[in-house]
Amino acid sequence: MLHKEISKRLLYNGCDLYFLSSSYNELEEAIKQTVKTPIDFMIEIGTHNGLSSAIFTHFAKRVFTFDVALRNQEFVWGLLGVRNKISSMVSTRDNLEWELNYIKTNNFWKEKDCNFNFAFIDGSHEYYMVSRDFELTQHTGRVLFHDYKTSPGVHAFCDEIGATPLDSVNFAYWEAS
Repeated sequence: MLHKEISKRLLYNGCDLYFLSSSYNELEEAIKQTVKTPIDFMIEIGTHNGLSSAIFTHFAKRVFTFDVALRNQEFVWGLLGVRNKISSMVSTRDNLEWELNYIKTNNFWKEKDCNFNFAFIDGSHEYYMVSRDFELTQHTGRVLFHDYKTSPGVHAFCDEIGATPLDSVNFAYWEAS
């Protein structure tokens, strides 16, 4: 199990404080419940300490992650040996739309077609921000939302768009029909 390997590596390096800020052990279960076709390029909104990005590198060709602040993610990705599969941007919420469009239209990555086909939203939990993040990422056709059970804004938005709550984890999933 991936989260057990990550836990061992973090504990070995004295980084157990990262366990407090993440439900990455649940993320692996959420991915198993939702990812039925391969992820090419994905968008993550809300990087925090980078543990979810690190997990997604095992399922996606490349992870493009966005956050409003630089935290410990570079250290975590280096420690876990996944830095080469992540493009990380620190951005204001106002610039996020511009940056996503730039990546999509300018062949930002080395691949000819940067086919975004999955998104993970775990940024701001206010209803209007979750709505905006979804608006920017729904073109991927598959969106996983974190904090469905614990955040009223996420919960309300996911219910509104018909996202499916996942069994036994704090996530909801939306897929274009």
